Amino acid sequence: MASENPFRFSAPIQPSELVGRTEELDRLLHLASSGTYTLLDAPRRFGKTSLLNALIEQWARRKRALAVRVDFSEVLTVEDVAARIERAYAAAGHRQLARLLRAASDRVTLKLGPVEIGPPRPADGTGRVHDLLELPLEVARGSRHRALVAFDEFQDVLAVPGLDGVIRSHVQHHQEHVSYIFSGSEPSLLRELFAQRARPLYSQALPVRLGRIEPTTLAEHIQHKFAGTAKNAGTAASLCAGAGAGHPQRTILLAWHLWEQTPPDTPADADTARLAIDDALEHWQPELEATWRGLPTNERRVAVALAHGLAPLGKDAHKLTGLARSSSAQHALRSLIEHGRAEQLPGGHYALIDPLFTIWLAQRHQRQPDR
Repeated sequence: MASENPFRFSAPIQPSELVGRTEELDRLLHLASSGTYTLLDAPRRFGKTSLLNALIEQWARRKRALAVRVDFSEVLTVEDVAARIERAYAAAGHRQLARLLRAASDRVTLKLGPVEIGPPRPADGTGRVHDLLELPLEVARGSRHRALVAFDEFQDVLAVPGLDGVIRSHVQHHQEHVSYIFSGSEPSLLRELFAQRARPLYSQALPVRLGRIEPTTLAEHIQHKFAGTAKNAGTAASLCAGAGAGHPQRTILLAWHLWEQTPPDTPADADTARLAIDDALEHWQPELEATWRGLPTNERRVAVALAHGLAPLGKDAHKLTGLARSSSAQHALRSLIEHGRAEQLPGGHYALIDPLFTIWLAQRHQRQPDR
């Protein structure tokens, strides 16, 4: 058996490691196959990029067609955008890519490592982006297979004025041959791009929300990964999965700490789970404190109320946090949601997205027993 910690939480996982996303993956495949443009909305660290990578792999394997994911995170200039798109195509690894690109080389130049296919590239960054955005259409027509393009962290294109209009000027003509997924993790910015009538991409993509994973599914995954090592997750697997509250990255992070705290000859139990959670809080305290310091006062108050499972507008929340007016609580709650700190769950109540932040706040701001 392996003796190394089997859990990885600091980067997107391999498609073969994807857990609890079968339904979402099938839905995205169905929508893309029908040519439906999709807006995939998910909080940060919910496995959105891992899901897209699995989708890209399956599309390329099943349909033997071009499939790429372009990472737009933190782009600042049109030249950076062009480089991101070009890098995605260079990394696509499609066996027929070079041949298909040759058929489109009268209009498009692509750099594959040291090799350039096509005419000399435009000196202007915007012209380069225009050329690259036409590439999926040319490849799809040449191969007679629908191409798939996923634009990840798409909300960051707002840093480049007019870029969403440039992108729309191309993708609106591609629907017969190319499927697009626009993916992001900032609800307010995505709404600005797709829900405002004045924006070029208004109502251009079907919204799909990526939710939490059932904790029992994650607990089974933890048990399975432990079983491949010299350790036994015992009852602690379900306890850590419960503490992770369906948040995939945070649950795997807790599983990593659980594995570190579990001796090789004793199954993990409730005490081991508590040690793992405490260890995680200690290791990640600087990040949690930075999150706290970045919140305005009323958002802090609402966050504490949510950490205790209280309705932000209720009298118990007022007693605990000092929220003076319901309008202040409503405004703070709306801001937390827009900035990806909180969400409304299917049952109608609200919760913080990060369960580790939730546990940390509940411990720091404990409720006093009623007298």
